[in-house]
Amino acid sequence: MDSRQALALIIAHNIVQKWKIKEKRKRKCWVRKWVDRRSDLGAASNLVNELRLEDAQQFKNFIRMSAVQFEMLLDLIKHQIVKQDTQLREAIPVHDRLMCPSSTEELKKYADQFALKWQFPHCFGAIDGKHITIVAPQNSGSLYYNYKNTHSIVLMGVADANYKLIYVDVGCNGRISDGGVFNNCSLHDALESKQLTLPEPEALPQRYLPVPYIMVADDAFAMTSYILKPYGFRNQPAPNRIFNYRLSRARRIIENVFGIMSSKFRVLRKPIHLVPHKVKYVTLAICALHNFLISTSNYYLCPGSVDLENPITREIINGEWRNELQPEGTLFPLERGRQRNYSISQKDVRDEFREYFMTTAGEVQWQYQFIS
Repeated sequence: MDSRQALALIIAHNIVQKWKIKEKRKRKCWVRKWVDRRSDLGAASNLVNELRLEDAQQFKNFIRMSAVQFEMLLDLIKHQIVKQDTQLREAIPVHDRLMCPSSTEELKKYADQFALKWQFPHCFGAIDGKHITIVAPQNSGSLYYNYKNTHSIVLMGVADANYKLIYVDVGCNGRISDGGVFNNCSLHDALESKQLTLPEPEALPQRYLPVPYIMVADDAFAMTSYILKPYGFRNQPAPNRIFNYRLSRARRIIENVFGIMSSKFRVLRKPIHLVPHKVKYVTLAICALHNFLISTSNYYLCPGSVDLENPITREIINGEWRNELQPEGTLFPLERGRQRNYSISQKDVRDEFREYFMTTAGEVQWQYQFIS
């Protein structure tokens, strides 16, 4: 046997060995036998069906919505989640798989609701952000490491006057500084590039200076032409304290939104052990379900679940979610921002709102008792 024949035999032998290795690695089954029996023994086919037919209250406890709401939601999304059967296996049925403002007119409607319900005109939303705590991803270093010494991604949300989210952005890593969180979200880009057009500035009732339509925020945000934040909380004169009270009263909406979501969807109350992009999808699903349940349910925001004002004293009665002990290091706020220098025009807008709240057209009778 010459060297060429020997080399050919060696190559042939290696090829055969590789094929044998591949055969060994070949999947033994396309689907596990116990999974294949889900249509007969699975929870969705048996337990959920029985609860739907025999015990409506336990169905609600198990699914976190009524059977009617479940069918409504299923009808809305079934075309997006349905899969096709194949010769190798049947697709999971859709029942099993279920388990941003766009126009000037919409923004004006949101602003009208804030003026009617919370006596804060020209406000189309309350904005805030929360850190969604996660288990540190492998090989991520300090990318998701935040100021609370945990790992997180950030949920940024804007709520309307009725506790519904009109904008969400999820996924910014927890390491980003306070100002960078908003600067990295799509709402900031849309507002800065004028892709989202705000209503034209108008004078407040019985006033003359045109002021823009805005979102109310706390100290974690920089004040801009479309974000209004409070005055510093130390040694402020009475008119400034009244402005802070009125802004805090409107901004309380987004606090309640996050509080209700954490109370209802308990996965937010502990570090989520998923890769960040899956945590993003979980969080977006929770936001969508929050809006859906507000629109279709009488019990999701039942009396006492959110902060209320005593109609006589106007003191705040805390919502039930505030009485639940939030586990330390979960769903915590953005880091408070440092003091920044603002333009004259931004200060003038805030001062104009302050002056308006001191007029007979803009004041609420009880505001003076909360500034001592």
